[in-house]
Amino acid sequence: MRSPIELKLDSFKLTDEQFYQLCQDNRDLKFERNVTGNLSIMSPTGGETGERNSEINFQLRFWNKQFKRHDLFCVCVFFCPPQSAYCTAVHMGGQ
Repeated sequence: MRSPIELKLDSFKLTDEQFYQLCQDNRDLKFERNVTGNLSIMSPTGGETGERNSEINFQLRFWNKQFKRHDLFCVCVFFCPPQSAYCTAVHMGGQ
């Protein structure tokens, strides 16, 4: 797996709406935005990692159905944690 490409955005900052639109316009890429506002373009996972992630998600969802502790999300969600300076969006395909 290759390292992500990081884009430094020192001269301007993307709003949450602009970042969301960038992700929508480039659904074949996986973006993450860190607390400084820089963007990382992530390389896609391979089959082995995808299978491992699927198993982890299954186990967490199974546990959560029993104890009803938290909301769970897959890795393909645009997500802005509350009280946070960053958002992340990961898109794999045409959803």
